[in-house]
Amino acid sequence: MPDPNFAEIEFQIHSLTLKAKRWNQGAETRVIALHGWLDNCGSFDPLASILGDMDLVALDSAGHGHSDFRSPDGQYLIWTEVGEIFAIADQLGWPSFTLLGHSRGAGIAAITAGTFPERIGKLILIEGGVPLPMEAGDVPQNLASHILDNQRLGGTKGSVFKTRQKAIQARADGFTKISYQTAEILAQRSLVKDGQGYRWHADPRLKAPSSLKLTHGQIDAFLGRISAPTLLIEGKQGLWQNMPFRPHHIARINQLEEILLDGGHHLHMEESVSDCAQAIAHFLQGQ
Repeated sequence: MPDPNFAEIEFQIHSLTLKAKRWNQGAETRVIALHGWLDNCGSFDPLASILGDMDLVALDSAGHGHSDFRSPDGQYLIWTEVGEIFAIADQLGWPSFTLLGHSRGAGIAAITAGTFPERIGKLILIEGGVPLPMEAGDVPQNLASHILDNQRLGGTKGSVFKTRQKAIQARADGFTKISYQTAEILAQRSLVKDGQGYRWHADPRLKAPSSLKLTHGQIDAFLGRISAPTLLIEGKQGLWQNMPFRPHHIARINQLEEILLDGGHHLHMEESVSDCAQAIAHFLQGQ
């Protein structure tokens, strides 16, 4: 039987159609959720099933899941998504809302909260919150790599696997290792049949470096403007504990609560999903 509290929705932002999942439309607590790099909005399915009564809109970012790829002359710059998030909130009729982000989505959520801080009531970051910074001297070589990689990746489709099981196992064994069961959740939205095999549906250009990245000073400026109470959830075996730039930048967030839980980079889908949900619920209920 279909869940009456769940619906597939979409938003038209200029020439892009962005797809999303929505739970509990009309609930008092309003949350927009942003997934990580090469994931999709299904990464919030485990949390949504136990988070309770909140109007949760989990987006497929451009190039991911069921959403459109950016045009051939478009780029996957994190600050491009900031304007799209507020456009979506406007379409929802939400003057203010909570932002929930994981990994890349957490970095986008943080700079979004620093752009129009008056519109973000609370901010929840999972295994992220600081966009990957760039030293000024690295900008020219990074731009060269961006151009060459986009030339190489443009128009390609990615690897094709003979069976669905092999495709799912490849994702489980990827850079951020996850269980087969977790990869299966992502596969429900991103794995497509291609001829005699299967491939992961995401724009290959997402694997190229961005043409520009924020410097340390620019990141500090965004994080220092965040006025929303902020919850940072990290995994003991995750990626962000070991990022050398993390402590300096995170310290710029004024109202920050940090929680360290068992688990890796996708702890919100795996080992600590219940603990994550409990921490989020307690944070949102607080004043």
